[in-house]
Amino acid sequence: MLHNSGALDDGFSLTGLGVTKVEQLLVTIDGHLLMRGWFSLEESRVKVSLVKVDGRGQRISSFERPPGDVICAAELPDGRLVVAIANRIWRLLPNGSPDATFTPVALESQGPLAIHSITALANGDSYVTGRFDKVGGRSVLRIARLKIDGSVDPTFDPGWSVAGGQYTDILDVHVEPDGRLVIAGEFETYRGVASRNIARLLPDGSPDPTFDPGTGFNGRVTIVEGGPDGELLAAGWFTGLDGAARRELAKVRLGNPPPTPPLVISFPVSAEVFAGRQVGFQVEAKAFPLPAYQWFKDGHPIPAATGPALLFANPAPQDSGDYSVRIENALSAFTSTPVRLTVYPAPLYPGAVDPAFGPAPGLPFPAAAASQPDGRIVVAGVPGSGIASIAVGRFYPDGRRDDTFAPGAGPDRWVNTLVIQPDGRIVLGGTFTSYDGTPAGRIVRLFADGSVDATFHTGEGANNAVDAIGLDRAGRLVVAGSFNRIGNQVRTGLGRLQPDGQLDSLNEDSLVAGQIWSVAVQPDDRILVQGGILSTGPQRTWTLARLNPDGTLDSIRRQWLVARPVAPPPGRAPVRRRMGSRPPRGVAQRPGPSLRGVLTRQRPHRANQPCRGVDSGPRLAGTRFPVPLANNLFVPLARLGDPGGLPRGCRLGRTCRCSVRCFLAPFLSPAGEPHTID
Repeated sequence: MLHNSGALDDGFSLTGLGVTKVEQLLVTIDGHLLMRGWFSLEESRVKVSLVKVDGRGQRISSFERPPGDVICAAELPDGRLVVAIANRIWRLLPNGSPDATFTPVALESQGPLAIHSITALANGDSYVTGRFDKVGGRSVLRIARLKIDGSVDPTFDPGWSVAGGQYTDILDVHVEPDGRLVIAGEFETYRGVASRNIARLLPDGSPDPTFDPGTGFNGRVTIVEGGPDGELLAAGWFTGLDGAARRELAKVRLGNPPPTPPLVISFPVSAEVFAGRQVGFQVEAKAFPLPAYQWFKDGHPIPAATGPALLFANPAPQDSGDYSVRIENALSAFTSTPVRLTVYPAPLYPGAVDPAFGPAPGLPFPAAAASQPDGRIVVAGVPGSGIASIAVGRFYPDGRRDDTFAPGAGPDRWVNTLVIQPDGRIVLGGTFTSYDGTPAGRIVRLFADGSVDATFHTGEGANNAVDAIGLDRAGRLVVAGSFNRIGNQVRTGLGRLQPDGQLDSLNEDSLVAGQIWSVAVQPDDRILVQGGILSTGPQRTWTLARLNPDGTLDSIRRQWLVARPVAPPPGRAPVRRRMGSRPPRGVAQRPGPSLRGVLTRQRPHRANQPCRGVDSGPRLAGTRFPVPLANNLFVPLARLGDPGGLPRGCRLGRTCRCSVRCFLAPFLSPAGEPHTID
């Protein structure tokens, strides 16, 4: 303990404690000192992580040992403590015993879990920060506000929260008297706004547009603390703030700046674009009070265009015109010089973007998508990344969001795959264990409106991830993934369910599987499977196999799945053309697919032998997602970087120095032989 002068206080001595490390100090309401770290009680040799001492350093024996190792702690105005222990938030009474009126709140993360700080508020609420994506069963990323009863406050919405780098962390929080809060840590953006390692939030969790740290800190900020001068003290592992040299310690202005008229930093610029290609104008201005914006087209105000950016998600030729923006606050107003937007008609060549389709905002980070019989599109992916933080959404054929689709709270974890049945019901598979609060063992079926179909029962479901689902003519579901049990019965990577979800028989004796990545059911109900390990004997290991409807192994010419010589049709030379490029003018285009056969080469080559002298770049190898066609042809689509298949280093349409030409023609016959479609 030190005096105000910095001299050592000889009257303070920690007796009766074996101190290994002190990580946090709090001066409590009753004037005592709360210490968090690693201590041992000398009289009993018991290890503790939280102790309370008086002004002389004597341990207060009435303060009980906490129910676990405390990670961080904060004191409420009434003397109670909010602490993090393991993966839960607890509330303790002033004597350290658990508060029986408070249910510990669980924090969850799909990756490494970490709790970094707890900040108590005067009304009994508290902020908790860390590396988590769920708090108390609700999807919340990196920062959450807990009400006095421990529930998550839904009025505080951090959205997708912070992003940038391998790990993104909010390490500390400072709450201002007006309810705004400053967060600090290691991140590049907050809710999409550039905020390098520091940001100020409004009480509802949205970014405060008046806070501008420029380029921010060039390193991690670990502590933010308000000072008596109305400024913010920041400490951490940095050497600069907004280009100014500041090593490990800096002050940041808070409060409000003096009034200033709008100062335009960057102006809109003219643009030319094809119809359907996103384009926009943006202006950057600084002012206080914050300026208002109004955009104009050909001199007429555009309704609802009142922000610093004007975005055309799906522009059409009629959007062409002259655009300007008016910027004003209480001190001054400014109108920019008009700029020209020219929208050309969309190109019509095969492979061009369809300008009639423009996805609405709110698309979840997609992992699976499929069209319903009425043309509407169901998309699923990651919780917290899309429509109102729900992982499942639906869109009309033109891309407009379908608000009649109501998935409730959605899944609690990833959706990896989905399939839509002929009656419009939707089957989802993934890593989730519940859907809209209903237990779901990594597979669930929804009605067309997004609600859970309670008539679909899979028992305990799959005990690990479901990665692919196929549908046969009888409505049975072929399920594949990394599980080894479904419905509490052994099924290694592959199983089949009846239309009501009950486990169906499937002869797997001929197939020993590890993880199966994809499955496809052919029109004749034969099943194509592809995965990491598929074997039918001690000397055969394949990445692609086909099963008969009863599950027995079907014959297939697997040698065509590795590069083999296939001669082009007589009188026709291979055509080299960049995928997606515009056809040469004046050249008649032959209808039908331009890719034919299998992964091929012109002469034999030892498997996995590198082609000498070949430049590096994307390579096609292996197979993934076998796609069945109506006539029982199938397509073993290539996947980048898989072992096997093409010689390492070979690229499409390119001749290696060892005279091997590799090209893709993916159609195989029902027997597994190359097939040409004209």
